[in-house]
Amino acid sequence: MALLLLNACSRQMVPPLVVPSTTTPVEKMAATDRVGATMRLDYLVVEQGATVELKVVVDRVVDLFGAEAHLTFDVTRLEVVDAKPLRPGIQIGDGDLLNPDFVVRNLADNESGLIYYAVSHMPPRRGVDGSGVLLRIIFRARASGTAEVALRQVVLATSSGEEIPSTITQETVSLTVH
Repeated sequence: MALLLLNACSRQMVPPLVVPSTTTPVEKMAATDRVGATMRLDYLVVEQGATVELKVVVDRVVDLFGAEAHLTFDVTRLEVVDAKPLRPGIQIGDGDLLNPDFVVRNLADNESGLIYYAVSHMPPRRGVDGSGVLLRIIFRARASGTAEVALRQVVLATSSGEEIPSTITQETVSLTVH
């Protein structure tokens, strides 16, 4: 199981679960089972024209090798700031948990309000155990009002290609723009 958190404007990380290196992958998974799996989006208040960073944080994951996330946002009130302006299109930022050796898709569409992000390690890297930021999104507040950002889907995968169980307990967050 993996605990997934979406933090806003927070540099604090939840300490990783320490699992002795002598345990098997099955024992490691059992050790993290007690945490369950959840995704939380934190509430934000921002000024019009200001930027705010959202982070998807994966906590207590075992053997993470690849990940995919789909989000939506209110284009009338928010826009994604391009994290990689030298590349074509608008991209979000990578986190520090995975080393995105292979980027399947990194696309933010400020017209449709869709964000697609899919990355993977490549051999000879090994899967990641612990906690960290999966991805970062910087939004600029366009207009006053309440805007929603929704995490529609997250898929986490092991180095053997198996899906890591995870759930989303809070799909949306409301951002108030003043």
